[in-house]
Amino acid sequence: MPDPKAAAAAKPGYTNSYGSYVATNEGEIISLDARLNCDATASFRQKDIFSLDEVSESDPREVDANKYNLNYVGMDGNIGCLVNGAGLAMATMDIIKLHGGEPANFL
Repeated sequence: MPDPKAAAAAKPGYTNSYGSYVATNEGEIISLDARLNCDATASFRQKDIFSLDEVSESDPREVDANKYNLNYVGMDGNIGCLVNGAGLAMATMDIIKLHGGEPANFL
């Protein structure tokens, strides 16, 4: 399996971020929260990186939405939201909650 850090360094449009670190008894420093952020528009030319994506633990609704370049976040509610813009989506979810409903998604 390719090293994500090395792959990101060699490819434009990728960034790494590392959160918490620990030191081992052997003196090594290990990141506990490493993330590789990929520019989705590069998927057609960076197939080696995108083939590493593990979707088996992802919400199938989010995986399907991603195929159409939609940012979808599934929730446990029963009222679906299809809104133009994140600010309006948040305001819509606030109104739903204010009136006792539960949003089913953030789209």
